[in-house]
Amino acid sequence: ATAITVGLIIFLAYFKSRTLMASVPIAMLLAFAILKFGRFRMPIVFGAVIVITAVIVAGSGKIFSAPDVSRMIQGKSSAALSVIYRAHIWEFTTNLIREKPLLGWGLGSSRHLGNKQKLVDPRVGFVGEAIPSHPHNVSLQILLETGAIGFGLFLGILYLLLSSADRGFRNDQVGRFQFITIVLV
Repeated sequence: ATAITVGLIIFLAYFKSRTLMASVPIAMLLAFAILKFGRFRMPIVFGAVIVITAVIVAGSGKIFSAPDVSRMIQGKSSAALSVIYRAHIWEFTTNLIREKPLLGWGLGSSRHLGNKQKLVDPRVGFVGEAIPSHPHNVSLQILLETGAIGFGLFLGILYLLLSSADRGFRNDQVGRFQFITIVLV
């Protein structure tokens, strides 16, 4: 696990992505918190993924909208514009998910859905294509392409794989911490 962590740091340094670099300390903090859940850590983590995804799908465009996000974020730095753009992508994506919630639009459909539609934010203007190549959120992409049935199957398989790997670190808390951090990044 240490070699993988070192490899991840080298990978992040090579691509010089501020988003990826910011994700490492956040993932480490979350990994530390997740370790404190003990044997309930996997059900809690997967429950959180389901709840957060449900809030995004149910609330996007209804409780909160991309223009609301834009108004809350001041400035036009690349980071601010990235957050605003993602809010628009997610809103567009959740509207499509609501149209075909059970089976989705088909595998690979996110590559062509919305790539001809342009997103315009009322505050910053043109932000990009509705879905550039994917929704920039794994949960939303799986829901969009495979629907709730595919999302449930994906979570079930992922749960089994990660639970099995987590049990492999039975007495190695440092290794478990590194494993959880890498999965979160």
